[in-house]
Amino acid sequence: MQSDEEQKTGVFVPGNIIIGGLFPIHTAVEQPGHASNLRTSCTMLSPAGLAHSLAMIHAVETANVLPALTHLGLTLGYHIHDTCSDVTTALRATEDLTDHCTSGTNTSDYIRPVTAVVGAEHSETSIAVARMLNLQLIPQISYASTADILSDKSRFPGFLRTVPSDIHQTSAMVQLLTERKWTWVGFLATDGDYGRAALDNFVSQATKAGICVAFTEILPDSLSDKHKFEAAVSHAVHTIHTNPKVRVIVSFAKPEHMKSVFSALTELSADRRLWIASDNWSTAAGVLSSEQLDGVGWVLGFSFKSKNIRDFEEYVKHLGLNSDAQTNNSFFREFYSSFAISVNTSEANVTTTTDQLIASAQVGVVFSVQMAVNAIAEAVAFICKHTDCLASGGVKQHELLSALKNRSFELDGVSYEFNKDGDINLGYDVSLWNANRGTVETLNIVSHYKPTDSSLNTSALTLQSLVSKCSDSCEPGQFKKSAEGQHTCCYECIDCAENQYTNNTDMDQCYTCDVTSEWAESGSSECKKKAVEFFSWDDPFAVVLVSLSVLGVLVVFTVSVLFVLHRGSPVVKAAGGSLCQLILLSLSGSFRR
Repeated sequence: MQSDEEQKTGVFVPGNIIIGGLFPIHTAVEQPGHASNLRTSCTMLSPAGLAHSLAMIHAVETANVLPALTHLGLTLGYHIHDTCSDVTTALRATEDLTDHCTSGTNTSDYIRPVTAVVGAEHSETSIAVARMLNLQLIPQISYASTADILSDKSRFPGFLRTVPSDIHQTSAMVQLLTERKWTWVGFLATDGDYGRAALDNFVSQATKAGICVAFTEILPDSLSDKHKFEAAVSHAVHTIHTNPKVRVIVSFAKPEHMKSVFSALTELSADRRLWIASDNWSTAAGVLSSEQLDGVGWVLGFSFKSKNIRDFEEYVKHLGLNSDAQTNNSFFREFYSSFAISVNTSEANVTTTTDQLIASAQVGVVFSVQMAVNAIAEAVAFICKHTDCLASGGVKQHELLSALKNRSFELDGVSYEFNKDGDINLGYDVSLWNANRGTVETLNIVSHYKPTDSSLNTSALTLQSLVSKCSDSCEPGQFKKSAEGQHTCCYECIDCAENQYTNNTDMDQCYTCDVTSEWAESGSSECKKKAVEFFSWDDPFAVVLVSLSVLGVLVVFTVSVLFVLHRGSPVVKAAGGSLCQLILLSLSGSFRR
């Protein structure tokens, strides 16, 4: 837990240009014990949040040795604050970053207000911070906030991000579900702008694709109220357990939330399922042990595109052996103290601890942080090449924002730029988690999603035998009949009536045969041609019929002759006379049938 002074000050290194940083280094807050103390205390240290903040520090130190800045005599500084995964705490941190303030009680230690801010991680935090930074048009570059609303430049003119919008992620997920015919799915999310927006996007796109959402479970964003959180997890687990036909669950929850859900499911010995993980936890291996992974099923994660971060990993390893790092960085010091490690601890123990820190870092997020810092560094260099920034006291925020929007930047020899929505959309890697020698591997890439053409190649993905449907497929010869008020994915298979058919699976209605020349029995998958049947001339029954017909014709002919010969007799006249000939002619015609 941090002291109030450490929480307020954060981690500061001076420079000509100060970049603010907002990271969820803790995952919960403790409310003040009395009303006079307005500041909350941050609890539950997050190794991933700390690792991502170190990625920013490393990126700033790397940028400071670039010729573009050294030739101008400029250095970048940083001022990093902990959001504690709490919006209110993040707003207080933002206020500290933007105010002209002093460090501690020493008024000579002047801290410049920031020129730009890198962060925050969670969308609901970034939305609140963006509204505050917009007042001064301070550029904000998020490394992980993906809510679609943040692409609206009329509401968030100063907001940029080095990751794609969630609209692309949900589209890729729906495409995967459609290709694999997983039409009966569940949805799990953390409450807030990120989870709610993802739910709306997913349901809208899934409905158009004929995919049904069996249930949605929303978990509280904050972990501070343990009773409320545990009750929500218990309800979600019960819902999952009582829906055995839902074999695929899409999750936009936070890593800490998923860890609790998986623990509860493991205790319940629930059925194995496929979990489709959003970028929020797709590479957070710490949410599951290898034994739990085997029990809960499979995890298929959508993660940000990334590059090699070996330089960052080496930086963290050397940082663990540097006593100054623990002295100057209160977050780093807290992390090592939680493992009972001091500057005098053996190198082997320090290495083990830094390895855990590196393992907790999400590769895509580290790369996104690096892109954000590089974008700011190159924009500053461009402005200061034409303006004496040292004499003018720095870079104006609106000039920096304009340069960020209109110029590309490079990282590791590759050029990047923000699109009209302020996003950098590189697409997603799709990984299937593996359990290997007691550890969980999250970067087993089986597919890629390209947003430019919405292509998703899933040929390398196994799980062909996995079925997630509310009802079994209707066979040819049947049609689907849904009960009123039910999901369209839940239906009864009814046989087609006589002279009707269906020629494919899961058809909504039967087609009618051409009854003049075709017919079909009940439950048919095709119409059959009507067959014309007749007797052959040598058939005994045909001989009898022909004989009777001939005999009938002869009798009629004989009677007709007699009526002609005796046409004047009273008997013939009484029978009808000449009219009888017409009747007899008609009668003779009937024998030809």
